[in-house]
Amino acid sequence: MYNIVFNKGIWRNQDYHFHFDIDSEGEHTPIVKGWFVNRSVDEYTVRIIDKSGIVTDVIEYSKFRPKLAELYPNIKNVTSSGFEINTELFLPNNEYSIAIFKGEEELVKVISFVNIVPLLYVHIAKTAGSTVNKVLTEWFGQDSSLVHAESKIHWKDRVKNKNVKFLSGHIPYQVFNKASELNSYKKAITFREPYSHVVSHLSWIRALSLQENKARYKAHPKYIQILSDKLASYDLSCPMRLTEVINSFIPIEYRLLDNTQTRYIRCDIDKVSVDDIDFISAVDSLKCFDFVGLDNDISGFLAQIADEYAFENIEEERRENVLNDKFGMDINRPEIKEALFPLVQYDLKLYDVVTG
Repeated sequence: MYNIVFNKGIWRNQDYHFHFDIDSEGEHTPIVKGWFVNRSVDEYTVRIIDKSGIVTDVIEYSKFRPKLAELYPNIKNVTSSGFEINTELFLPNNEYSIAIFKGEEELVKVISFVNIVPLLYVHIAKTAGSTVNKVLTEWFGQDSSLVHAESKIHWKDRVKNKNVKFLSGHIPYQVFNKASELNSYKKAITFREPYSHVVSHLSWIRALSLQENKARYKAHPKYIQILSDKLASYDLSCPMRLTEVINSFIPIEYRLLDNTQTRYIRCDIDKVSVDDIDFISAVDSLKCFDFVGLDNDISGFLAQIADEYAFENIEEERRENVLNDKFGMDINRPEIKEALFPLVQYDLKLYDVVTG
């Protein structure tokens, strides 16, 4: 699969007009189409060159483009100025461009086809991942994206078949790492200030038991339903009661909420709790990521990826799946932060490294 890079500003001048059919929906197809009209008496041609500058093909214009007769009424046979290129014929390890030549002189590259290195996004819950998934799926294309891999039992097969360019899931990094095909992927991850992160996670689970969320409640596993009901039975605005409910967590509940961000990238994923060794391994795992973002600057994170992949990035603050009700867990209260500390003590250290 290729990422198509172009600059419309160099497509036309007094001597020629080049046009490329841009898919408004951002979908990628192997056949690309366009047209070229020579308005000069000089010999202008359009050629395909590889990344070394070697000409691999001279494009023939023979496809019917009826509207060109209105635009260029004085050019003979102008309606046969269309062309089609099958990018599946490109060599997989090469990159190509469409260039305009005057005689044998290359003037300008008007389109470039750049190999897309697949991207893995390790989706830590409640770190703006819904926004990341939405935007990157738009960029890479729906058919080439696989999000929430944790709920797709055949995600490894799709990766092996090499038809996934963007992969995302609530899966620890070391589990992803067991799929050797992902070694060639670029890696991305986002983090969030730990106190606001754990409150958001607790609030999301607690909110499932609200009457208006019954359908979502029933769609979740039994242990999540039980945990939601348990949280609903406590006054989470009371530090003592918050401590009581945290101390009541059984292992499966504890694994869900204990230092989640460190847990996602530590090496030993089988331990129930997170400790100093896990913090050290998590810091080491950070070196494997090409893009590390923060929840409070998700636009900056996406801009880095857009720049690397030459995607068109519209600067805006886009947030999905935001929950505002924190059920009284106000982290501006020191006693609330003290009650939550056991769940974030290593995430706080990791966050300092990420932001340092």
